[in-house]
Amino acid sequence: MKAWIQKYNDPSELTEAYRALPYYTKEKAQDILELFSVLVNHIVSQHMVTAKGDFLLQKVLEYIHSNIEDPVSLNDISSYVGRSSSTLSHLFKNRLGMSFKEAMINTKLDKAEEYFRTCPHLKIREVAEKIGYSDPLYFSRIYKKYRLKTPSQYKKQHLLF
Repeated sequence: MKAWIQKYNDPSELTEAYRALPYYTKEKAQDILELFSVLVNHIVSQHMVTAKGDFLLQKVLEYIHSNIEDPVSLNDISSYVGRSSSTLSHLFKNRLGMSFKEAMINTKLDKAEEYFRTCPHLKIREVAEKIGYSDPLYFSRIYKKYRLKTPSQYKKQHLLF
């Protein structure tokens, strides 16, 4: 305020400007905030703005989860979200610390482990097919490479009696 007084030499001008500001009661201010909240939620739900970062990554991961049994490529996903393959590739590296391919494999293996825990009656071959691997031997090699144990070892460790 001292700087303003030095600059304009008349505090009454500042007082007048302050008094000219609209005054809102606490209830009125709460109503305005709720209105903004409704507007923002509508804008986001209708995708009227393009979100970056975590929202995009979440959308990509949801797509991968919902298409776990299909061979999904980076090009497929980039078409789905309307971004370049390069953009998505950088997003995976920056946010998850791994490539798209590694994220796909880890997602599939997580789903396989879920099947092993919740459906212990399923054979490894059946689980491999459910997550998009037609060759159970290839699935086992990938599993061992990423999880450092075989699918059979995982099943034995997590078998519920």
